[in-house]
Amino acid sequence: MAIEFWLVDAFTSQPFAGNPAAVVIVDTLEDEAWMQGVAAEFNLSETAFVGPVKRGRRRLRWFTPTTEVDLCGHATLAASKVLLDSAAKAVVFTTRGGELRCFAHADGDIVMDFPSDPSDQPADSDAVAEVLGTPVLRAGAGRHYVVAELAGADHVATATPDLAGVAQLGRGGLVITAAGDDGADVVCRMFAPQEGIDEDPVTGSAWCALAPWWAPRVGDQFSAAQRSPRGGRLEVTLRGDRVELGGAATIVASGRLRIEPSAGRTSPREA
Repeated sequence: MAIEFWLVDAFTSQPFAGNPAAVVIVDTLEDEAWMQGVAAEFNLSETAFVGPVKRGRRRLRWFTPTTEVDLCGHATLAASKVLLDSAAKAVVFTTRGGELRCFAHADGDIVMDFPSDPSDQPADSDAVAEVLGTPVLRAGAGRHYVVAELAGADHVATATPDLAGVAQLGRGGLVITAAGDDGADVVCRMFAPQEGIDEDPVTGSAWCALAPWWAPRVGDQFSAAQRSPRGGRLEVTLRGDRVELGGAATIVASGRLRIEPSAGRTSPREA
C-alpha cells in the first residue's frame, strides 16, 4: 500500500518561500531506518513522521537527512497544516521534546505552543566571533542552541560563518540574532552543519531560545523574521516557560511513497 506524503512550505503564505518540510503519516513510528531513509531521500532540513491518533494525541518524530532531532518548529507547523487543513481546529503531538499543542487561528495561521529554551548558560563569545568573522555583542547557550547577538540586522544578513567551526561550538546549532528591520522586531539566522543542515531557512525552535533572550527589551510579544535566502516570518509570544509561535504554511505538493516501513502501513488522514 502506498504511503501519502505532503511537501509544505512553513512560515510563509507564499509557495517556494519559508522552510520546506515533508510530512508523512503512517501507522507506526518504529522503523527508524526506514524513516531515516525517507528523510535522506527528501533531502530537506526536516521530515516529519506522524502517527495515528491515540487517546487524543499523535506521536511525532523529526528526521534531518542524517539524524533524528529532539525538536523542530517548522516541520511541526507543516504537519499541523496537513492535519488542520480539514475540519479539525487543534492537534496535540507527543514528541521527544515534550507535548506540543497546535491551533488553527481565525486568520488562517497556525499557533504552536512550545517549551522555552533560555540561553542562560555561558558561551565563548570570542570563539563564536572567530567562527563568524564579525564581532559578537554577547553569547549564551541553552539546551538546543548557541545564541550570538550581533550589532545589527545587516550583520546577521551578511554573515558567512565557517561551518566547520560552527560544528565545533556544540549544541544543535548556532543562532545569530540582532534587533530587527523591515517590519520585524527581531531577526535571526541558524546554522547546524553538525545536524546535516548548513543553514536552516526558518527555524521555529530557534525562537524558543530567542523569545526569552529578547523579551526583556522588546516585550513578550514581537514580530520575527529569519534572514535566510528563502526567508520567513512569524509572531512570537513568551508566556512564562512556554513560547507561542504563530505562522502561515502552504502545501505545495502531495504524493505517495511506494516503499513501506517494515513494521506497518499508512493510515488515512483523520479529521
